[in-house]
Amino acid sequence: MLVAFAVGAALIEPKFPHWTYLYGREIQRLAADPSLRLPKQASIAIRPLFALLLVMFAVFGAGRWRDRLRLAVTSLLVYVPATVAADVALAKLGGVGAPSPFMARGNVIIGVVGILTTALVVFWNARLPAGVTVHRRRGVPRQTLRTAALGVCVVVSAAAVAATVHRQGGHIDELKRIPLLGGTGSVVVLFFAVLPAALCLLGVFARAVSGRVGRQRVRPTPESMCFLVPAHNEEGLIGDCIRSLDQAAAHFDGRTEAIIVENGSTDATPYEAHQAIAGCRHLNGRVITAPPLGKARALNVGLANATADVVVRIDADTLVTPELLRRMAPHFADPRVGGVGVLPLPRNDTGWIGRMRAVETFYGVAFKRAAQSVCDAVTVLPGATVAYRRDILLDLHGFAEGVNGEDADITVRVGRRGYRIVSDSRIRVYTDVPHSLGQLREQRMRWARGLYHMIGRNRSAIWRAQGIRGAWMLPWASFVMFRKLMLIPFACAAALIIAVNPSTLPLREVASAGAILLGVQLLEMAAVLSWYRRIDLVCYVPAYLVFRLLVTYYAVETLLSLSLIPDRSVERVRNPDSALLRPAPAAASATVDPADQPQPTR
Repeated sequence: MLVAFAVGAALIEPKFPHWTYLYGREIQRLAADPSLRLPKQASIAIRPLFALLLVMFAVFGAGRWRDRLRLAVTSLLVYVPATVAADVALAKLGGVGAPSPFMARGNVIIGVVGILTTALVVFWNARLPAGVTVHRRRGVPRQTLRTAALGVCVVVSAAAVAATVHRQGGHIDELKRIPLLGGTGSVVVLFFAVLPAALCLLGVFARAVSGRVGRQRVRPTPESMCFLVPAHNEEGLIGDCIRSLDQAAAHFDGRTEAIIVENGSTDATPYEAHQAIAGCRHLNGRVITAPPLGKARALNVGLANATADVVVRIDADTLVTPELLRRMAPHFADPRVGGVGVLPLPRNDTGWIGRMRAVETFYGVAFKRAAQSVCDAVTVLPGATVAYRRDILLDLHGFAEGVNGEDADITVRVGRRGYRIVSDSRIRVYTDVPHSLGQLREQRMRWARGLYHMIGRNRSAIWRAQGIRGAWMLPWASFVMFRKLMLIPFACAAALIIAVNPSTLPLREVASAGAILLGVQLLEMAAVLSWYRRIDLVCYVPAYLVFRLLVTYYAVETLLSLSLIPDRSVERVRNPDSALLRPAPAAASATVDPADQPQPTR
């Protein structure tokens, strides 16, 4: 697909000047604006390229030819009228300061139209799980204070960016000449860089104030917490995980238990888990079995057998710190809190993938997700370690089965129920990371598909405008996802066009355009790593560019793997919320007898 798009772009590139003249005259006629000018720098290149890319997505999509044809036709029927309407509107508004439709800022606007079109037609034509409706629970207070906090931070960030551009405009113009930092000249890019920083600083201030108040007023914390660990072929990892849970239980004053759910392992995972449970001194635990129908089914079987106030979901390849429960419990003293997440760092960050994952985690979780937590806009708490109130999970009928991204889905549904989602970066756990590019590919394709499934299931939160999460973060997550997908195809097309005719697209301008999305992020990453005293990782920040391109390539591959369906009323993933969550039958929840399990091979 990438080769076909790049070749197609190179073939039509010489026609851009003539098409610009013809299309410009037509927009001039439709807008009734004879003053619309087409200078030498004017270009409509983004429009035919986006149309070509939409067609390529359809041609190489996963479905029958008539399904692909329907996707192509739908894409063009949405994109072409929307693009023409946007161009006409920009031409009409030119007299009041709107950008020219065929210059840089106008082309950026049309690019946004193309991204939105791609998201719309993909979600309309792809096979996605059936949507769910989640109503706000009566009696749960609204997060008005956090909405106000977001508004204050938006105003402060906009004012800070405006003052910076006004006073330091000359220095910013100098940064534009550096390819890696070209994006620092955009006020929009600067705003979205400053906003999360402002939210994080507000969060630090709020924690300091609440800490002082908390010392004066003791609030009750959960009396019991249960570790829920799904395990499938985790030999060599599950034992260490359980022993770390025992250490965490030793530092918690309430009752603790652990439910290890074995679901179809073919190695010695059940035996190792039973031996580790038997050696625990502070933790009561048991090993039960579940049908080998996926992680979500194992989680639901364990949830049906849990009795604690709070359920802490743990991946079997994760090591928790001794203070885990002691730091999680105070959050649940607030009845408005429904879920608490942590900072899942790599267990081993010495390899290239481990280092890149560490950089990504500090930036994405310790910075961006921490900012989202301040205004209650978190869309995912990773399943490596996350805690929820058990009654809320039961009220929502457990984890979604038959879909990817059940951790993101349950996070959003708990938030839609009206409860606050907290991401506390001070609580750290250490989880396994891919050891090869093949494992990285499998992980990222699963994560990308999980994002599609989560948004597909919770799309009603968008049109119902359920909090900041539904009204802003879910649409924004969709936009960002498809914006990233455009990076690889357009980079391939630009590389081939430059190779064919180097004077067409100057390399420096292309690099600067790409830096609009990456340059400021690299600076933020370095600052975040310095804040968390991981100076050893700062030198690896430039290598994140390669990692970003690689995982984006896997995201494009995921898009092409989404099945197309002829009718939206059939072939949809069963809605698991329609089934009641019941305790597992005796055969499915029996305690494992170590004598019946395979012995460790080492």
